[in-house]
Amino acid sequence: MQQTCSNVIETEALKCLVPNKISSVSPSSSSLSSDFILESETILNRTIRSFGLLLCTCLLLTNWLRLGIYLFPTFHPNIIRYSSNLCIIQSFFLHVLTLFHINLTISIRLLWHYCFVFDKYWQTITYRRILTLFLCIFIGSCIFTWPSISNDWASIIFDQILQICIVNYKFHLSYTFFVLSFTCIIPYILLIISHNRQMKSIKHRILKYFSTFNIDQHRHKLNIVQRKKNFQYASYIILIWSFINILLLICIHIPIERQRILKSVIYYVQMFAFLIDPILYIFIFRSLSIITLLRSTDEF
Repeated sequence: MQQTCSNVIETEALKCLVPNKISSVSPSSSSLSSDFILESETILNRTIRSFGLLLCTCLLLTNWLRLGIYLFPTFHPNIIRYSSNLCIIQSFFLHVLTLFHINLTISIRLLWHYCFVFDKYWQTITYRRILTLFLCIFIGSCIFTWPSISNDWASIIFDQILQICIVNYKFHLSYTFFVLSFTCIIPYILLIISHNRQMKSIKHRILKYFSTFNIDQHRHKLNIVQRKKNFQYASYIILIWSFINILLLICIHIPIERQRILKSVIYYVQMFAFLIDPILYIFIFRSLSIITLLRSTDEF
């Protein structure tokens, strides 16, 4: 009887000790997890800022080169018109830089989604790989523009309104459809799919994040939700801005002789786009912290 009572007492004592042990371990483990998240978030935010600065610099240089091509006839109006070689070079690089700008924006957005799904990939990104990506996009733009040099598949024409040489999208519709499909339409469809899938993943991970770490602070919850909204706005801006740039590409490379006012409006919209483009990307890169905060759900 005495032995039975002692066993019961020991069992009760163990039951009392187990919750105390769990309660003592839980805060420490959660604090370690929080410290790890904070440290990884800080490191990845620095990575995003550094690569964001590189991208904005590249986009700014691209826009300055395109702006120089548009403004060159203002200072030398007759050189391009009466020089076939300069006309070919000018139209070639204008088309290449425009495609490069559009595809660079879309590729970086798809890279964000890839890094969000495979979050450890951020640790392997280097400047060499980013510059290699830029170089591949530029070479691809050159390959798609190269047929415009010969008059068999595409053609170059001097636009009387813009006073610049452009790739004539009306000359051969099969070339136009081919180029726009692989450089604009298909990448833009992938951009829309990426946006929808990533926003659903972010919503799911936020719910998982709240339930796993038992976040009760109202301010912290509002901070995470606000980050999600900022990223969503930035993603919408990229969608709209990419669509506008694609429309400008098509409108500028379609020669219009009678609608002088319409072509002039398109020209000034393009000039305005050169100015607002870097400002938009500075805002966009300030909203990428949600990618580094939410790791994949199987790591929680």
